[in-house]
Amino acid sequence: MRVAYSSDLVCAAGLVSLLLLQLGPGILAQNPQTTPASIEVQNFQCFDCVFEIGPNGLPTENPRKIRAIFMDSGNVVENPTAQDRARELGIDYSCNDPALALPECFDAKLWNSGWVGALASTIFANLGVEVIAMTHANFSLNSAAVYSGGSSYTRCVWEVRLGMADICVGDFWETNERRMVAPFTSSFDLDTMRLVTMPGGSSGFDPKNLLGIFKPLQPTVWAVTVAMFFFTAFLMWFVEQGTGNEDFEYEDSIQSNGLRQLEGSVKSIWLSLLGMVSAAPAHTPTRWSGRLIVLGYAFMLYITAASYTANLAQDMVAKKVIKGKVETLAELGEKGTKLCLLEAMSPLIDAEVVKPENIVGFGWYGPMLEMTYNGDCDAAVIGKTEYQTYVLGQTVAFPVCTDPNDVKKGAECADPTVEEEIIDLPCGAGCKDEPDKDRSECPESCPHYRKYCEFQEVVDGEFQLAIGLGMPVNNELQDYMSAWIVPLKLDRTVSRLRQQYVADNAPDVCNVEGGDAVALTPEDMAGVFVVSGGIMVIGLIVYIVQLVIYRDKNAASNQEEESPADQVDVDGGAIGKEAANGGKVEDVPGASYSEEDKAAKNIVDALSSKIELIMKRLDQLEEMDVNAVQVEEAARRKPSAENGPNGNAEDISFGGLFGVFSNGKTAH
Repeated sequence: MRVAYSSDLVCAAGLVSLLLLQLGPGILAQNPQTTPASIEVQNFQCFDCVFEIGPNGLPTENPRKIRAIFMDSGNVVENPTAQDRARELGIDYSCNDPALALPECFDAKLWNSGWVGALASTIFANLGVEVIAMTHANFSLNSAAVYSGGSSYTRCVWEVRLGMADICVGDFWETNERRMVAPFTSSFDLDTMRLVTMPGGSSGFDPKNLLGIFKPLQPTVWAVTVAMFFFTAFLMWFVEQGTGNEDFEYEDSIQSNGLRQLEGSVKSIWLSLLGMVSAAPAHTPTRWSGRLIVLGYAFMLYITAASYTANLAQDMVAKKVIKGKVETLAELGEKGTKLCLLEAMSPLIDAEVVKPENIVGFGWYGPMLEMTYNGDCDAAVIGKTEYQTYVLGQTVAFPVCTDPNDVKKGAECADPTVEEEIIDLPCGAGCKDEPDKDRSECPESCPHYRKYCEFQEVVDGEFQLAIGLGMPVNNELQDYMSAWIVPLKLDRTVSRLRQQYVADNAPDVCNVEGGDAVALTPEDMAGVFVVSGGIMVIGLIVYIVQLVIYRDKNAASNQEEESPADQVDVDGGAIGKEAANGGKVEDVPGASYSEEDKAAKNIVDALSSKIELIMKRLDQLEEMDVNAVQVEEAARRKPSAENGPNGNAEDISFGGLFGVFSNGKTAH
């Protein structure tokens, strides 16, 4: 939907002005009596200049009395004194309910708060008029007879049309339908509409989620990264092989040299991949050439990992923010679901996009948002001020009828015996019995606390709707009010008032720094689970294959070792049998031996003797070390004749050690 114009009269006025500019000189030339010098210009931007009209039709010296209906609305038009007075009396505040309205509700000087209320009070003071304050409670039966809708704002426009009021103070949309009922002041602001929806929940598993973890980097970047894996793996294997680097130790020392080369290169590739997933190099270089290679690889890992993490987080958070029940207004229309909005906005929605029967109109924002929150509508249209106060700032408390038999679900139930529920978003009363406790920790006392933070704004490029804001006013006051609105808007007074009463009073409490993190669903993490689980399964398969190969190899090796010991000669005697006697091979009675068997027996016996000799040398070495320590301790205690020739007990220890390596004999 493109920008909707609020009034056809605006276009018509523009065309008339253009014609007058083009034809004006000619018209003045044809009428000599009408000259710029003879035209009387009245200055409506004046001070204390609006007076009562006397019986003779001329202005008197008495200030003009005007009846102003103040549309009570938080941060827009407010009466803080009446609110405080109701709080002191312990009663519910309402200047719109005749049964609850206090005398302070009808004092015009007290309606000077809110960005529109402050603006109107400034203009009234400049004009010097005497204001008679009225509220929703003063609506007449005449307006009810001609307007049966639920919008109190449209009904106030009819109050001006019927002469029951001179002006309505509030942020009124200047729609074409309302302009046909009563005049409006100049627009003092532009209300840009927003489309909001509730989270749509999980849509189930999507195979595309498996590839979601690869989305942060483009395919070409992934290709270059994988190439760097293999390049680094090759360089490290090429530089570090043969250096005794533990990275290239082999699991099976029996395999051929070709298999060793293959296993070393594969292990280097594995270390490169391990470095990528852990964001740190896994190789342990032993040469400076290898260290430089690892440094270059580490720099690539640092930049790649940081970029991947940042883009992945941004993608997942962005996906969470925009994913709601609907993503465009056209999608809502195609689904045939409901759209909630205020009644006055209904004519501005294109019937070809959303059918009129799918539009649910409300008279007030509070009930409209509550119904959308409860799922009666898939989306709602809301103005920028209300988006700030209801959704972002959560500063509003309002009544809503929750009676299931009530059709309109408005602020008041049709059945007077049913009490409305108060939706207190800020939970002004705090936690029961613990006022200082965080309101989020007491849901029983604050069930509605900041719940509208769940609303999500729908970013739809086709939905662009903006409406001018003005005030319905009678013909006598229209020029005076408009003449003051224009300069107050140009000197940014209107902007400052809006900042003061809206943005500053209703700061964003939903998107604060350090708030709750966005929770990822299993669908979002499906790719991670599948890739990780797949790698683990591959590792299990490789282990099973290795187990089978090693089992067969060990079986063949054991068979080769056992066959000579169990071989029987033609005479029925055993060739030989290994006995557990110091590792020596004993002769078996009745057995015959070949020359090769006798040579092998002699080698085994010689090795056993050498082992015994080595063990004895080790025992002697340990004994001499103990003696050396004892001698050194004694030398410290008696540093005299008991020391060695040089007066140092170390001579004895070195001599003892030297003797160990001199065929076990001590040198003197």
